[in-house]
Amino acid sequence: MIEVKNIVKRYGKNTVLENVSFTVPDGKIYGLIGLNGAGKSTLMKIMCSMTFADSGEIFLDGEKRRTQPPKGFHKEEPQAVKLGYMIENPCFYGDLTGYKNLSLLSALYPEVDSKRIQKVLRIAGLEKDADKKFSQYSLGMKQRLHFASALLGDPSVLILDEPFNGIDPLSLRYFEKEIKEFAAKGGTVLISAHIIAELEKICDSAIFIHEGRIIKTVEKTEGYDRFEKEFFDSLIQEGQIDEE
Repeated sequence: MIEVKNIVKRYGKNTVLENVSFTVPDGKIYGLIGLNGAGKSTLMKIMCSMTFADSGEIFLDGEKRRTQPPKGFHKEEPQAVKLGYMIENPCFYGDLTGYKNLSLLSALYPEVDSKRIQKVLRIAGLEKDADKKFSQYSLGMKQRLHFASALLGDPSVLILDEPFNGIDPLSLRYFEKEIKEFAAKGGTVLISAHIIAELEKICDSAIFIHEGRIIKTVEKTEGYDRFEKEFFDSLIQEGQIDEE
């Protein structure tokens, strides 16, 4: 389960996130939908401890995450909850193979062995390309390796920021299948994407964020296009776009 409670983030006088709160239950996939600059990536970075909030709390499977910087010397306690994430561009060594890159990352997870590395490569559809250098990967293959790295530690929570960017239809098919299977086994997923229709295919619900505020949460119903319609209706109500 993901619980976000009253997260506030400011850069100087600019408020990027304003009292953001929502919950994603176990076994569910929630889409985070918003325009560019709405605060999606900043929120996800805070959830993954890549940056800090000014106030608020985040709990993953009941475990409180550090959302503010420590005061003075502080020995960070290990996180019990296993979190996997894709945030921004993947950072891998171009001269190393896909397998070698994951092997280096496995040092962060003492329980991860070669069998787990091979498994996540297979899940990501890179088993045949495991010995190819990262620099020789296509954009879609690079995204697949990024996805494999998110799964490496056998997480219970996945946070995926724009994972579908630049990928081909086959890679998209891999992503959709594995994300659904992850949730079906009890995992919790928060995912953002520019193309709302892609989120509609796999998400149970959608969270709309605009100018750093959560403006609506919508559950999936029969048929597609509800997320998109509800999102733009919400922007009309916010006075951001004109009703046609």
